[in-house]
Amino acid sequence: MTRGKLFSAYKILIIMLVWGVNSQASILDLKVTEIMYHPNPGVGQDEKELEFIEFKNTGTDTLNLNSVVLYGAVQYIFSTDLIVPPDTFVLLVSDSNAFHQRFPGVKVDGQYTSNFANSGEQLYVKAGSDVFIDVKYSDDLPWPILADGAGYSLVSTVVNPTGNQDNADDWKNSCSIGGSPRADDPACAVFPDVWVNELLPHTDLPEVDAIEIYNNSSTVADISDWYLSDSKNNPYKFRIPANTTIPAGGYYVVDESSFNANGLGFRFNRSGDEVYLFSSNPLNELTGFVTGWKFEAQYNGVSFGVYTTSENEKHFVAQTESTLGAVNKYPKVGPLVISRINYNPTDGDELLFITNIADTTVNLWHHATPDSGWVVSGINFTFPPGVSLASGDEILLSTSSDIVSGLSGTYQTFQYFGQLSNGGEDVAIWRYDRMDTTDLGATFMPRVLMDMVDYNDKAPWPILADGYGYGLQKDVQAEYGNDPINWKDEAFVWEGIEEAEAQNIKGFYRDGNFYFENLNKIKGTLEILSLDGKLMVLNQISEMHKVINAEAWSDGVYLYNFKTKKGNISVKFVKNK
Repeated sequence: MTRGKLFSAYKILIIMLVWGVNSQASILDLKVTEIMYHPNPGVGQDEKELEFIEFKNTGTDTLNLNSVVLYGAVQYIFSTDLIVPPDTFVLLVSDSNAFHQRFPGVKVDGQYTSNFANSGEQLYVKAGSDVFIDVKYSDDLPWPILADGAGYSLVSTVVNPTGNQDNADDWKNSCSIGGSPRADDPACAVFPDVWVNELLPHTDLPEVDAIEIYNNSSTVADISDWYLSDSKNNPYKFRIPANTTIPAGGYYVVDESSFNANGLGFRFNRSGDEVYLFSSNPLNELTGFVTGWKFEAQYNGVSFGVYTTSENEKHFVAQTESTLGAVNKYPKVGPLVISRINYNPTDGDELLFITNIADTTVNLWHHATPDSGWVVSGINFTFPPGVSLASGDEILLSTSSDIVSGLSGTYQTFQYFGQLSNGGEDVAIWRYDRMDTTDLGATFMPRVLMDMVDYNDKAPWPILADGYGYGLQKDVQAEYGNDPINWKDEAFVWEGIEEAEAQNIKGFYRDGNFYFENLNKIKGTLEILSLDGKLMVLNQISEMHKVINAEAWSDGVYLYNFKTKKGNISVKFVKNK
């Protein structure tokens, strides 16, 4: 090989290497795997100087971090080449001298500026102008609370994480105090599968507050020397006695006579509070496990309990009946429920329906303060004084000041000035508990959650409600509302198109083709989507008949959406063999 050809070969090799270490596909394999945002300092140490953040190359290609930027909570620029082979860590710290006092011999790759906020903060990493890591951690549930000053760090729940890492479920507290900088988190101690299963937090004498712990394990759970508390910052409020065990599938119930003996422990605030169970050892040292809940105000004698949704998520909600020491009853539903939500309409006017499922008329205010109407959060709406809703009747809330046309039925209608998120959010109805007076003479009325729907524009929530002429409709009004299995997309509606014209617009599948009939030759845009949101067809239509080959489509339910200057029409159809 000539010298010129040899030089060219080397040049190509160098270009390939540079491309390999800087390719977009590779840099996405750089993940945050540990954050020590609120260390527990030793004697004479400053907690802010003991912070650190750990990255890991989880891919199979070598990375060069030159020009990668960390910003937001803390700031650091990789201004020179830093070559990171696969399965290798990168460690940035707040103060290298303080860090090496605690972790002698652990290599540090850089020292960032600023500090992590103990209450939670946003963290970004970008390469060029592209942000590829965006994490907003928190010191509150559902994020791991032991990372907030108890000495533990936030670590990824898996050794080699994938995805965005922007959800609390992607993180846990480290298995040991101090964390494991520049190393995978070691195997944790095995704890029993227990949780706070029911709570009676608002009681008037002779009733007392009570806590129920459930053992979901297949073996006996030993919770000796563990702690119960109403504060994540002060775990050591009530120590569960030695030799306390819970049989498999069994319960442990403790009430205020124990955890608030002689008024020296704690009781729950009826305006809303927290409950936590911390693992500990006989030396009163926390051992790395915590479970608990934050909860809102509740009426006297009504308990909260765990309800598992169709997505296998645990919700802590009001119960129809207190069952301490036994299987939880069904969540309390009504008397008012959110029954329909049109959060992303094609005509711009949002709709929210509220139905009275009780057998009697409901006044939407507390009898002691009739001027204080109930509240719908998510849209920032308060009912005006004097509103009542008869059994079975509905209220229609809308962003429009006009009575909505094209809807059958008679409703009390009100306009709201907030806005529902097209990406999903929680919308809820709140009523009031009785008025009380504090020790300082101030009066207060806690608001109590009646119904909440934390809807989403992604499956398993019905995605056709997201801008395709459909809304969310509750399937059975008496069922628990905050579960996607209890919602469907609302029946076919047309908006803005005259009924006579709509009857001359038809679409259907037959023998491998989708047929679209537009007998009035209305000009518009035809979209066809699968139920998971994949766009199959996007065509401008003005002709009377259109035939589209659909042989390659999978069998299933599809939606055609025809948009015109006059409005929109959306219909589902089935493609099958």
